[in-house]
Amino acid sequence: MGVTSLVLELLIVFVIVLMVLHQYGDWKRQHVVVSLSTIVAWYFAFVIVFLLPLDVVLTFHRLCVIHYNATLNKTHQFNPCRPPSSYMFGSALPVLWRIVYWTSQLLTWIVLPLMHSYSNAGEFSPVGKLKRALINNGAYYGTYLLIFTFLLIYATVSGHMPSGENLKTICIAASNTWGMFWLVLLLGYGLVEVPRNVWLSSLDGFSLRKAYFRLGKLSIEKNDAEEAVKEAYRDTTAAHATLKNCPERGPLVKVILQKFPETIVSKFMKASDMEVSTGDFAAADVKSLTSLHKRSIRSLQDYNRLVAQWDALMACALRREDIFESEKNPQRELVMSNVVIDRGFSALLCSPRVRWYWECKFRRYMLRAIAVFMWIMTGFIVWSESTFFSLHPPLSLAAVFVHLAAANQDYIFVEIFSILTIMYLCLCAYYTVFRLKVYRYYHLDSHHHTDENSLLFSAILFCRLTPPMCLNFLGLIHMDAHVTKDLMLETETAYTAIMGHLDVIEAIAGSFNIYFPMAIILLCMCTYFRLGTRLLHFIGFEQFMENDDITADFVVSGKALALAERNQALRELNRETRDQFWRNKLADRYSGSKLESQADQGNMSDHSHIFYNDRRSILDQEETLAVLKYKKKRLGRQTDQPW
Repeated sequence: MGVTSLVLELLIVFVIVLMVLHQYGDWKRQHVVVSLSTIVAWYFAFVIVFLLPLDVVLTFHRLCVIHYNATLNKTHQFNPCRPPSSYMFGSALPVLWRIVYWTSQLLTWIVLPLMHSYSNAGEFSPVGKLKRALINNGAYYGTYLLIFTFLLIYATVSGHMPSGENLKTICIAASNTWGMFWLVLLLGYGLVEVPRNVWLSSLDGFSLRKAYFRLGKLSIEKNDAEEAVKEAYRDTTAAHATLKNCPERGPLVKVILQKFPETIVSKFMKASDMEVSTGDFAAADVKSLTSLHKRSIRSLQDYNRLVAQWDALMACALRREDIFESEKNPQRELVMSNVVIDRGFSALLCSPRVRWYWECKFRRYMLRAIAVFMWIMTGFIVWSESTFFSLHPPLSLAAVFVHLAAANQDYIFVEIFSILTIMYLCLCAYYTVFRLKVYRYYHLDSHHHTDENSLLFSAILFCRLTPPMCLNFLGLIHMDAHVTKDLMLETETAYTAIMGHLDVIEAIAGSFNIYFPMAIILLCMCTYFRLGTRLLHFIGFEQFMENDDITADFVVSGKALALAERNQALRELNRETRDQFWRNKLADRYSGSKLESQADQGNMSDHSHIFYNDRRSILDQEETLAVLKYKKKRLGRQTDQPW
């Protein structure tokens, strides 16, 4: 039963990964290597999250068996240790952890960074792209090598002779140290900002005002991206006009020119934009073309990313406007305009009245309930992070709940609690990743709008942050031996057995229990009082702040942009409706008056006959109106005459 449940869980996780990747990526547009690498990286990261609770449950069962065997006497006739429903024998889980961990580490530190740099390289040959990727990652690899050398020297001086096991532990320690450093920043922001945003989203008009603000702010970035694409295309066309007959550099320019889709070229390029000087690129060499190629790739990536964000944000703003207007509907029915594409099963399965109650009444209360639950989880995790180093007595609430449930052999509660806690940690951490300004070039956009660059970046971060995050969770529940040395656990999880511990690096292990909780508490307090937001707003990085003049200006600008987009969409819909009406009308007239047209007009075309009839009908109407006006005027004169 245990192996069957394990295989079933692995299949469910794989299906979830495929569904999520299908929601964000585009199978037809993406390169097959990018898709496969992202699937493997995401799958292994999800496997760690969903299988670690199973490992915790099996560890508690082994502890129960060890305690039973240690206290066994002749009076005991039965084994009180009830195995969990997902119990399994053998080394299936350690082997799985070994494959998952080392494969994900290989992907996140070597394969995916090389692919990431390879996709952004401006060289024209595969060998040149690979060489450029190695050079770009050389700085990172050099930094990692320097840290590894320092840790190796420190371990040797501390009396730990380098061996295969110690070298493996040092590598794991370096990776975990990097991950823990980022987790402090990510959790310190996300643990407060995620529940606060959910609560604010339940307030009347907040989501609409914030959407307006983001539209006004994003329009500036979008205009800059459009100008960058125009400039790159003008330079490329100038180089092509100059070097198209060059046998060496002409094909290279054509490669750059093919990067620009016809839709972008026809949208932005005008006749005046095409009149460029061709003298600047007369002496362009391969290095200059490589730089132009890289600039074109980056500008197109930025433009496509911003267009995807713009479309999603504009659709959200228009939808929130319709919902805001529907709240005033006395019939209590949700009325969506024709410019809003309402996706989801609710639009197909629910009536307008049911959707009105959901969007205008129940949704806000549900968001508030979720926000309250998230605030409780945040307080629970912050307290546990602050006190997990206290073992006697145990102050970590996570450790108290888990060990109490394990003592009662309530393994289902342990699994559910572990999954919810790990998923909440992942939500807060990964939410922060794509909100930081340093990661502005990477964004996960739903409805198949995420580019390959962002997919690779997300795969790198998922594989790099998930293992230390799970180690942090094991520390919260007092199941990591390097955190809970005084508990003298007779066994440990298979995950920590494969991961190893930080025991050979005493500086990291000794200070981790002190500075990690303090840093999270300090950052949570700064986030709660919005000190970082106020600082960024003060130095010129616009942030959404209530009762602020700059924010109000962006809100007004975003509202005007949404109105212009709505009017343009309505004009296009009216134009399509009008064109369809005239096509149907012309088709009916053509089929009904074909013989009459041939007899009266001879060789006149069918369209001329139709327009002639339209003109004749208009003249008849004008003549009729003139006659009626004349009769009315004459009748008035007769009325004015004296008797």
